[in-house]
Amino acid sequence: MTTSALVVAAGKGTRAGDGPPKQYRVLCGVTVIDWSLAALKAAMVNDVVVVVAPEHMREAAALED
Repeated sequence: MTTSALVVAAGKGTRAGDGPPKQYRVLCGVTVIDWSLAALKAAMVNDVVVVVAPEHMREAAALED
């Protein structure tokens, strides 16, 4: 059985205040989006698609594989 997930990480994070969008902020040494991806991996999700804003492609490219 294949399990897929769609992670929508295209927000601007304006409610999180100054700094980078929330999905790229570091918590305990790991970005918020990487916490989400690690949880999906631990849940044995086979296919993950991450949706990011075009202006954040550089940050997205640095995400964990």
